[in-house]
Parts: sequence; structure tokens; C-alpha cells
Amino acid sequence: MKKKLLFIFVIGLFLTIQLSSFIFAAEVSQCNPEVLLINQDPYPAIPGEYVDLVFQVSGLDNAVCSGAKFELVQAYPFTVDDGSELRSLEGDTYTQGYKSEWMVGYTVRVDKNAVEGDNEIEVKYGENVAAISEKFEINIEDTRSGFDAVVQEVSAQEITIAVANIGKNTANSVIARIPDQESFISIGTNGQMVGNLESGDYTLVSFNIVPKGDSKTASSRSPLKLQIDYTDSINERRSIILDLPLKSGSGASADSRFPSNMQGRQDFMKQKDSPWKKWTTWVLILIVVIIVFVYRKKIKQLYLTHIKKRIPGKNGSKPVPDWMHKEYSKKKR
Repeated sequence: MKKKLLFIFVIGLFLTIQLSSFIFAAEVSQCNPEVLLINQDPYPAIPGEYVDLVFQVSGLDNAVCSGAKFELVQAYPFTVDDGSELRSLEGDTYTQGYKSEWMVGYTVRVDKNAVEGDNEIEVKYGENVAAISEKFEINIEDTRSGFDAVVQEVSAQEITIAVANIGKNTANSVIARIPDQESFISIGTNGQMVGNLESGDYTLVSFNIVPKGDSKTASSRSPLKLQIDYTDSINERRSIILDLPLKSGSGASADSRFPSNMQGRQDFMKQKDSPWKKWTTWVLILIVVIIVFVYRKKIKQLYLTHIKKRIPGKNGSKPVPDWMHKEYSKKKR
């Protein structure tokens, strides 16, 4: 009898434990939070500005649920200014006869250098701790422009570069510059104002560029660097640096788009700036002045003799036409 009662007790305890586990599992299954991104404003987001995000938290509509934790993970290119990335959702969302959810909103700053397209933003959430991680895509529109440049012509006096806006956005207040660099130097101005360049437009800029140092080592030089400064569609000032390959010598460069005569340019600039050339010019001028001063009397005499030869008379040594003799005789009478 005792064994029978013991058996019944054990069976009852086992069933009680199983039933409790089932009830607990059922309750837990009613408190599994889920998250959706239901709104992004503006769409697409703009670099350098703010975007409003609204997340929907569901799965807590059972009265046994005790709230949830929700966190927006700050990572490039998104930040939250007010430090409210972690939220505590107290209580439950249960309303008898209705299915309800929490709406969690954030105002997020988008980095000004964010790239165009879908960028991931991460959130963490859970019933008691933010342990579940999930990522959502935030669409961003790039306000920047893209540029390409080729060397059009190289002469002993200047180098001409074609600059094109290959981006989809208009570039405003464009300036082309020759920045400080290892292998080349700009003589005179190093920047030119271009103005506005719409998508697909191009312009030409010219600079006096010479290689630095020994021109014999120019073949191993870095490419010529061209800096483009411009203002994008959200009034953000941006810069981009392009590399233009150049090769010293009279032959063609490695890329046929880049004809060059950098050796000739360097030799020309050396000759142009040579102190010897400047001194030679002044010495020649000084010699001419001295000759004129020393022989001024002889020069005057030669000049007067030349004039007398043109006037008929006894001192004239050059035959003159008969009509001039007659006119001269009339005047003497």
C-alpha cells in the first residue's frame, strides 16, 4: 500500500513539474519581443543632416510581460546627439481585446561623409536586457560630385588640364588647385576659379608646372596631383585630389591620354629664370649706350653729311635731277 501511494506521489510530482514547465514556456512564448523599422523621414537620408527613425516593438502584448530594453547602437555614419540611445520600456503593451505595440522613435544625425546607398544601423533589444541584435538598412542619398581629369596639352610655357564633373550632382564654386607635392611645383598662381559645373560638363585649366630637382629622375616621380574644391548641394565644402600621370622626355607617356614634354618645360624654365640671361641683356644695352656716347660727334657728322647730299648746291656731291636745279635757281633769284 505504501509503495502504491509512493508511486502515485512520484507520478503526481512528475506531472506537476511537466505542467509547470509547459505553463512557463507558454508564458515566455508570449513575451518574445520583435522589432520592425516602420518609418524613415526623410527618405533617402541626406549626409550632414538628421533623419527620424521609428521602430515598432511587438511581442509584449501579454499581461505577464514586464517590459523590455531597447538600444540603438551608435556606429558610423549614425549618431544620437542627446545620448538617449538606450530606452527602457516599462510594463506591457497589453490591452484586452486589442493587439498593441510600442513605438520607439529616434532622431539620428547622418555623417556628412556617408556614402550613397543602403547603410546598416544596429539595434539591440530584449525583455530584461538588450541581448538580441538586429540590423536595418537606412537609405542615404549622396550629395557629392565626382571628377575626372586628363592632361590636354603640355608645352614649354604651360600645361593644360581638362576637368569634368562625372557625378550626378552639380558642383558649385569649383576651384582647381596644384597642391604642395613631392615631385612638381607650380610657378606663379597655383589655383584657378572655375565656377559651377553641372553633371557632365567640363572645363580647361592651365598652370605653369615644372618638375622638382633633377629632371633625369622624373620617370620615377609620383603623378601630378590636382586638387578640386567645390560646394555640394547641401552647401558643404568638399575636396578631392586626382593623380595625373606624367612622364619626362619628348616621347609619349605611359598612357596616350597624357602627352608630355616635361624635360623641355624644365629646361625652358631654367633658361627663363637664368641670371646669366638677365645680365647679358643689361650688358648689351650698356655697350650700345657707351658706343652712342663716344661716337656721338661722328654720328652727328654722318647725319649732316647725309642731309647735305640731298640738297643741290656746290657742296653737293651727289647728282640731282635737272628739275631740282631749276627750282633751286629760282629760289636764289
